[in-house]
Amino acid sequence: MDSVRTAVRGIPTQLSIPILRSVLKAPAPLARIMMNELTEPLNRHLPYIRKVYNGSWNGAWIGEGMKALDKYEDIKARVRSADVVIFNVHGGPFRVGTSTMFMNAYVAWIKILKEKYNLNAIIMSVKYRLAPEHKYPAATEDVLTAYKYLRRSLKIPHDKIVVTGDSAGAALLLEAMLQTHAPELLPALAASTINAEIETLTSSVDNKDLPAAMVLVSPVVCAETTTPSWKENAKYDMIRPKLFKKVFKEFFGTKDPSSNDVRLIAMTKMQKGFDQFIPKNTMMVVGSKEVMRDDITEMSLRVIKNTNIKGHLVSEDYAHDWYVIRDTVKDKTAIQRTDAIFAEFVASAIKEAQTPNPFDDRLAVDENAPKTVNNDLPVKFTRNGVTMRFSRTSMQEILGNLDQADTSKEGIAKTLDSMAQMTSNLSNSNATQSPPHNPASTPPVITV
Repeated sequence: MDSVRTAVRGIPTQLSIPILRSVLKAPAPLARIMMNELTEPLNRHLPYIRKVYNGSWNGAWIGEGMKALDKYEDIKARVRSADVVIFNVHGGPFRVGTSTMFMNAYVAWIKILKEKYNLNAIIMSVKYRLAPEHKYPAATEDVLTAYKYLRRSLKIPHDKIVVTGDSAGAALLLEAMLQTHAPELLPALAASTINAEIETLTSSVDNKDLPAAMVLVSPVVCAETTTPSWKENAKYDMIRPKLFKKVFKEFFGTKDPSSNDVRLIAMTKMQKGFDQFIPKNTMMVVGSKEVMRDDITEMSLRVIKNTNIKGHLVSEDYAHDWYVIRDTVKDKTAIQRTDAIFAEFVASAIKEAQTPNPFDDRLAVDENAPKTVNNDLPVKFTRNGVTMRFSRTSMQEILGNLDQADTSKEGIAKTLDSMAQMTSNLSNSNATQSPPHNPASTPPVITV
C-alpha cells in the first residue's frame, strides 16, 4: 500500500485539487475512508508516531523515536524533556481527518527545528469527534480536554508550547484558547453588541500563561461566502460555497448558525479582545488561490490593528491548506522557504517567551501611559518568498488606507498586496534588502 499511496500523492498538482474536492463532498463515512487512505502515514513516518487511545485525550504523540516508547512514564519524560511542544489540531472540514494525516509537514517541522536551532520538538496532535455524528461543540470540547491535559496533568510550561491548527482545526483551536484564557468573553460573544461588551471586560486569567506562539494555517474564520475571493478562487480551490454550507449544516446542525448560539461564529465578528487569548507571537498562513483568502487576510489585519500582537502573515499562490497538504504545491521551494519561516518564528517566539520581560503591554490599562518597546513590534507580511517588515506605525498607516479603499471588487488581500508593494517601493531609499538565499533559508526581508 505504501507504493500506492506514494503514487497517489505524486499525482500532478492540477489533479490533486479535483480529487480532494471529490473526496470532501462525498458522504462523511465514505469521505473518511478515502481521506484516511490518501493520508495514511508511510512506513518512514511510523517510528515518529505513538498513538493515544481512550485516555485523558485521543490522538498521537509525534517525535523522533516515539513509537519505541511503550510506558506512560517514558512518554511523559520524553515530552517534558522537549524544548518545544507543538499542540496541533488537524483540519478536515469538521467531518474527516486524523491526528497523523499530515506527517510530511509534521516531520519536516521536527527536523528543521532540530537542524537549524537545536530544538527538540514533540507534537501533541489531537484527534476529535467528527460531524455529522458529533455536532458542535463536541470537537471543541475534545481539543479543550487535550490542552488541559497538556498543561495541568503533564504540567508543560506555557513558554514551551506552540499551538497550531489548520483549516477547521484552527477554528477549534481558537475557541479552545478563548475558553481557556478568556472565559469572561464568552457571555459577551453571545450578546448582540459583542464589541461593546468586550470593551468593558478584562480577563481574570493570567495572560502570561498564554502559549509562546500560535500558527494558523488557512483558518476557518468566516461564516459567510460573500467576499470576492469566494467567487474568484472557486475554480482553484478544493473548498466551494456549496461544500462550505453543507459542512456548516453537518457541524452546527443548521445552515445558518447564529453568533448568539455559536462562539466560533461570534469570533468572526470581534474587533477587540483578541490579545486576551491569542499569543503575542502569531503567524497566519494563507493561499492566494483559496476561497477564504480575503476572510483570513481581513481577520489577520483586524487582529494586528486592534492589539499589540506581533503578527506574521505568509501568503503563497496556492489553494486552501497548501502548507500542510503539500501535494497541492507544485513548486517545493515554496514549502522549503515557509518551513524556514516557521522554524525561525517558533525558535524566536520560544526564546522571547523564556526571556524575562518587564514590559508587557497586554497588562496595561492606562492608554495614556508611556509606550514601551513592545508598542512598535514589527509586523511581517511574506508574499511569495519576499518578506516585508513594517513597523507598527507603518502598518497602521496601511490599515488606515485600507479602511478608505474599495475592497468590494478585488478583495482585501489583493488591495493589501498593492498597498504593501507601493509602500515598499516608496520606501526604497530607506529600505534594506538582504541578498538572495537558498530556498531552505529564511526569505529576503525588506524593512519599511
